[in-house]
Amino acid sequence: MLFIAMAIIIILAAWRWGDWRNWQKYHATILYFLLGDIFYLLLTYQYPLWQHQPKPPIHSYIGTELCCLVAFAATTLIFLGKYPKGATKSTLWIGLWVVIYSFIEVIYLLTGAILHFNGWTMLYSVLFNIITFPLLRLHNCRPLVAYAISIPLVIALLFIFKVPIR
Repeated sequence: MLFIAMAIIIILAAWRWGDWRNWQKYHATILYFLLGDIFYLLLTYQYPLWQHQPKPPIHSYIGTELCCLVAFAATTLIFLGKYPKGATKSTLWIGLWVVIYSFIEVIYLLTGAILHFNGWTMLYSVLFNIITFPLLRLHNCRPLVAYAISIPLVIALLFIFKVPIR
């Protein structure tokens, strides 16, 4: 229920503040964000670092992940659609989204809607968010550079957390 409620809140926020008129400008970055989550699920299937815990009425891990994918797409429309000009404002905007995503994860942790495994902690989630949001912006402006940075980052995370790849 928590995932559905959060997805609805984020969809309503995107409806209100998302840049729907220019969604085509953000389409590739939305796919980049969603693809990152799908790759995480595939690469860590047998060795998760974090895992959402499905609760009724979703009743399935797939339903829970669908709520997350909708939320990622919706937040990308807000994050990029309202992205400010200037270094200070940009840094504060990224910081706001790091706080929002980290706060949501704390709520999920406290309610048992997400669990951490294999050495992953909330600190790693915050650091991950600090990397994710600038990469979303970079992908929107310079996608090839974002991919060139993302691939070594993923490999480093797999190595650091000793994720077995079969």
